[in-house]
Amino acid sequence: MAIPGFQAFMLPLLRRLEDGEPHALRDFLGDLADDLARSESERTELTPSGRAPTVRSRAGWAQTYMKQAGLLTHPRRGLLLISDEGRRVLATNPAKIEVWCISGSPGAA
Repeated sequence: MAIPGFQAFMLPLLRRLEDGEPHALRDFLGDLADDLARSESERTELTPSGRAPTVRSRAGWAQTYMKQAGLLTHPRRGLLLISDEGRRVLATNPAKIEVWCISGSPGAA
């Protein structure tokens, strides 16, 4: 089974940040893979360039888009923190978060 696109990582990542504490993305990679029911071979699968694990790459893109949308912040280099907007989105209990929902207008699908 293929690793899902980065948008599938958005909601699980935001939920992992719900405690309001700053966290490093690398600390959540295993948990995100668990949330998305990825096998051991998928967890170690590399991007086409062979330079990074695909799970790490997809989680990184999810982080980038959510930061641009204001759902999370970077209080210090390498750390992520949920924003008030991120909390508002989680409070709506979304089934998923997609780029078209957060880039064009606030909210989640």
